[in-house]
Amino acid sequence: MALKWLGGGKPDHPLADDKGAKEVLASLPANDAFKAIEDIRDWIESVIATEGFKPERRTELVMLLDETAQVHQRKLARDYLSNPRLPKFQEARLWGALFGLWKDLAAGWY
Repeated sequence: MALKWLGGGKPDHPLADDKGAKEVLASLPANDAFKAIEDIRDWIESVIATEGFKPERRTELVMLLDETAQVHQRKLARDYLSNPRLPKFQEARLWGALFGLWKDLAAGWY
């Protein structure tokens, strides 16, 4: 049995292998950009927090989550920018989701 502190084995995480990553990404809500971004942010945070990922795999996962978030991010950004008279709570909700995603992605690169 390989010792984890020597770099052997995989972390116990749903995104540790390609099959798990595909299943997780396929389960994201396609018609709810806000919820999809929220879920992607949770996955980014879990990848960052999980010990045992090789740096290359962690980078692959952050890139994959970033790419997956793009379509949802564009929708939220379009909603935010195309409606100058949004109610304050909705404006704050959209901005919070977008800014939070960018912040989490930035943290994933370190």
